[in-house]
Amino acid sequence: MDELYRRGTATDEKEPHGGARILDLKRILIGAGWTLGLSIAAVWLLLRFTGIENLSRHLRQVRVIFLVLGVSMIALSWWFDTIRLVVLSRSLGRRLSLAGAFKITMMSSFMAGVTPFDTGGEPLKVYLLHREGVPLGEGAAIVALAALLHATSRLLLFLVAPLMALATGVALAALPGVKAALGLGLFIYLVFLGIMIASIIRPEIATNLARRICASGVVRKITSERTREEIVRRVAMHVQEFRDGVLRFSNMHLHAAAAGLLSVGYWLSLTLVPFFVLSGVGAGVSYPAAFATSISLYLVMAYVPTPGASGGAEIGSAALFATMIPSRLIGVFVLLWRLVTFYLTMVVGGLFVAFEAISWSFRKLAAD
Repeated sequence: MDELYRRGTATDEKEPHGGARILDLKRILIGAGWTLGLSIAAVWLLLRFTGIENLSRHLRQVRVIFLVLGVSMIALSWWFDTIRLVVLSRSLGRRLSLAGAFKITMMSSFMAGVTPFDTGGEPLKVYLLHREGVPLGEGAAIVALAALLHATSRLLLFLVAPLMALATGVALAALPGVKAALGLGLFIYLVFLGIMIASIIRPEIATNLARRICASGVVRKITSERTREEIVRRVAMHVQEFRDGVLRFSNMHLHAAAAGLLSVGYWLSLTLVPFFVLSGVGAGVSYPAAFATSISLYLVMAYVPTPGASGGAEIGSAALFATMIPSRLIGVFVLLWRLVTFYLTMVVGGLFVAFEAISWSFRKLAAD
């Protein structure tokens, strides 16, 4: 990952438009095409099998106030994500403005949505933090710890869901195969969470890996010794900055607690969206049931290998909610849920990305 953002994070003196390498227009358009295509195909299939001829009637019957509440929850999740980035940055003594943090949050969310496994979001976030004056290693520490808090809070809420259902007397049902899919998703989730924790505890693994790669026969044939030494030196420097950032975080208990609570708030706001959308389409579902199903869905979506989890998100939500709502409402529910939760974020984030790409283009023309 270091190499991914290293190429696009040259200092302004050496390469003032290095960010354009991360915001690769061709890559973005391809990713957006896959996202849109897979999502449209999945929604069309769901509507086809649940009564596409009744779509317009169902949409007219939607209670708009609940969609407004759903959109409000998405905006609240943006706020939680933005404030968490500010808290983590300021815990290292870096003054990140709310406006700057919001732009970074939305742009990285967009890039995550057009790349498989959300891989495009974190390198861009590190680069944009670097543009705000945060050293690469500290930026990597901020992003890594934010991701860890993101993952652990989602897992915590997933484990709390059955207890909530038990306390409220809500019976949770699932279609054949869904429970197995959730079990597999939880196993994969725990494996990746363990890898993430190991990388934070032992960040020098990256330096050792860089040395081994540079010592391989293939790399030795295509690079000079000076280049290989520079690669290892830069990786070691960023690893040291990363380690320093993590150690400084470990002494910031108040900031860590605040960032953790913001992560929990983020996921709680997202789990309210399906509840409001279901209420809007006229499906009477209790919040405990919607919460348990939603957090399970988000757990599985984390490792759908398509850009923005498109296709898997639509089919997965239909499978998980199928036992809770009438079949005739599944298609319209999935359509509205994805519009509110995913495509709204993509539109807002895409506007920020487009503005930045245009600005870099004009600056490059001016420099030439």
